Amino acid sequence: MKFLLGILGLLLGVAVAIIGFGRIDHLRQVAPSQLPAWTDTVSGASGLLAGRAQVATPFAPLDLDWRLDGLSAAGPDWQASLTGTGVAMTGKVSAHAPFDTVVLSQGRGIVDLALVSADMPLSIPAGVLRFDRLDAQYRLSDQRLVQLVGEGRIQGLSFGGDALSDGTFRLRADVGGGWRLEFDIPDGPVAGLGGTASGRLDRVQATLAATLVPGPQMPPDWSDALLYWGDKTEDGNWRLRLSVP
Repeated sequence: MKFLLGILGLLLGVAVAIIGFGRIDHLRQVAPSQLPAWTDTVSGASGLLAGRAQVATPFAPLDLDWRLDGLSAAGPDWQASLTGTGVAMTGKVSAHAPFDTVVLSQGRGIVDLALVSADMPLSIPAGVLRFDRLDAQYRLSDQRLVQLVGEGRIQGLSFGGDALSDGTFRLRADVGGGWRLEFDIPDGPVAGLGGTASGRLDRVQATLAATLVPGPQMPPDWSDALLYWGDKTEDGNWRLRLSVP
């Protein structure tokens, strides 16, 4: 989640930096000392009208593209996209006067878990997170995420080729830096799964707390694996709690 702060702050930082110079390469020539290190990833031709930057993530780098979409009373609006291996997201980004807050609205897109985690040593389930809504506000003065709200569907989630039913998720983050992802996958032939993942935006670690309801087609070897992740309850379900990584 930490890399999301960099994505939201990047557009605002670029807009403020180039508003008097037109393009980022002009600013590099005139006032290079005013540019923070993260602007190295912004293409030289980038400006207020359009541009591109590369965003580092815990997985593979992503490309952030933007183009000016109009001016409102509050400030400029851009259409932005974030794309890369397993990621395709779009949304509206607005910089509000006095240009200390960037607002993301109308965010939507997909994250393919299998593609995103392909180069990671940790095994992650296959499946797609489809964001139907993603809204956020980021304040530059104290580098704080003021608001983050998202929701969507979990599609094609599978473990070792054994697929679960499609489900839903809801994402929230608070001003204090905590985030919480609630998910619900209805009972199906293999299993049902519901619970929460939570953590802090400034940390990589996350805690998962969930309940798995076995279905009639749940593979026998799942029970052996579940012994390492949780405890079996009296009603035959599994109560899971683990930290990642």
